[in-house]
Amino acid sequence: AIAHEGSSLSFHFPPLTWSVIDKLREWARKDENYEKLIFVDDKISSVHTYAEGYGYGATFLGEPNMAVESGIMLFMNHGCNGTNNYGQETDLNEMSVDLKSITEVPEEFTFRGNAPYSPVFDRNWRHALNLGGYTLRDIKAGDELFTTYLSLAGNLENFKEEVMTLRRQCMGEDVGIITQYESESP
Repeated sequence: AIAHEGSSLSFHFPPLTWSVIDKLREWARKDENYEKLIFVDDKISSVHTYAEGYGYGATFLGEPNMAVESGIMLFMNHGCNGTNNYGQETDLNEMSVDLKSITEVPEEFTFRGNAPYSPVFDRNWRHALNLGGYTLRDIKAGDELFTTYLSLAGNLENFKEEVMTLRRQCMGEDVGIITQYESESP
């Protein structure tokens, strides 16, 4: 594995913290609050964008939370059309997924499949979430690392949305949330 040492050291937004950040951002963006609280939206948006743009969601103690990798793996981009050189073997990519017939997230894009709740997993989730990837072909010094972002989507609704977003990005019709945030920031 690449960068395995320290892989369990992520920046963590526990469920209660993530819930407050998410709800505060939503509240600050409501029409009646936005003009009065634009500074709140600005500050919260930077944290929210950082977590969603560089991190991954998971369920911890039965509630959603966010974590951001603390090492170099944080900067892996999505490999369009199956060009990822790190992750797990799969024949599916953002262009080949049939959104009309899909009824659940394909197992290769779920960390634990439909496994039941496990307190053992909750105690070790940071380490466990970083165990699944490996190099898929030779990587030379200077090569960019690409993974598939489809494994970061979570539930079926988010998976379908991520497929559509990645299709637009891979066709050059859209950009990721970090690029979008940076282009909108003064």
